[in-house]
Amino acid sequence: MTLLKRPVRNFIPEDFSVTTWEKVKPYFEILIERELNSLPDLEKLLKDRSELEAILEEDFAWRYIKMNCHTEDWKLRQRFTDFVEQIQPELSVWGDKLNNKIVQSNEFSELPNNPYLTYKRNLEMSVKIFREKNVPIYTELEKLSQQFGQINGAMSIKFKEEELTMQAAGQKLELQNREERETVYKLMLYRRLEDKDKLDDIMDQLIRKRHELALNAGFDNFRDYQFAAMGRFDYTPDDCKSWHKAIAKHIVPLVKSIHQRRADNLKLKTLRPWDLSVEPTGAPALKPFNDGKDLLIKTKKAFACLDPAFGQYLETMEALGHFDLESRKNKAPGGFN
Repeated sequence: MTLLKRPVRNFIPEDFSVTTWEKVKPYFEILIERELNSLPDLEKLLKDRSELEAILEEDFAWRYIKMNCHTEDWKLRQRFTDFVEQIQPELSVWGDKLNNKIVQSNEFSELPNNPYLTYKRNLEMSVKIFREKNVPIYTELEKLSQQFGQINGAMSIKFKEEELTMQAAGQKLELQNREERETVYKLMLYRRLEDKDKLDDIMDQLIRKRHELALNAGFDNFRDYQFAAMGRFDYTPDDCKSWHKAIAKHIVPLVKSIHQRRADNLKLKTLRPWDLSVEPTGAPALKPFNDGKDLLIKTKKAFACLDPAFGQYLETMEALGHFDLESRKNKAPGGFN
């Protein structure tokens, strides 16, 4: 198999790696000091910026992934924290300087809407809502989210003398034996309650800091701030409220009827939370794969049937060691790839 390779770099040296802000800063200085005398000049700047930011985003993503795959490893947590505390704040400030340079240039208005419309709208909004006093708040939000994942990753229960992660325990809710399902569900619930105060405190801090973030940027609340920050230009909070009403009117009654049919099939007078995952016909739970390795083998085959290239992408990722699909203690929920 020939491994797919990333494109050759044109702006950043091939041997460049992200270690400190001091190593990154000169490239932002080059971009900010570069003269713009034509549309091609601006497009070249955008391509070079994209290359730089792709390297930074990939480095940050790997720090995040490795930390979440091993939440107990303090060295991996520290590498992530170093980026959040030392590099990310500088990226925010210098990124805003570069955004202003681009938006205020004469060439910015010459960028054609096809393909630049989304980019232009997002860039203009970023300039509009950026506040330097929000930079340290973003750092605190990242660290609080890290703590939240660490607490959840450490959770497990014991069922029939077997220690189960919360994800593995969730699969036990497909058991046919109702008493066992109830036992597992309550064990999971009680385990979460052990960390209730810690998680509540984190959520309270997140809410306060997010509200402060929004007020600093001139918004009444975090929801309105997020609509702007996430580039939701094509629908409004009122559109979402209308959608919520439609869900309540049309979907909730449908779900109630589905739950009633499930209760009837299971011959239950009252449906409980531990009854929602079991196969209501009495058939054994579906088990399309046995473990992460089996899942990957079958996924590669399925994707290759759609297009051989899709299968090769997964082969490349596997060869590079880019999959961590198993559930285990001290791993944040989910399969990382």
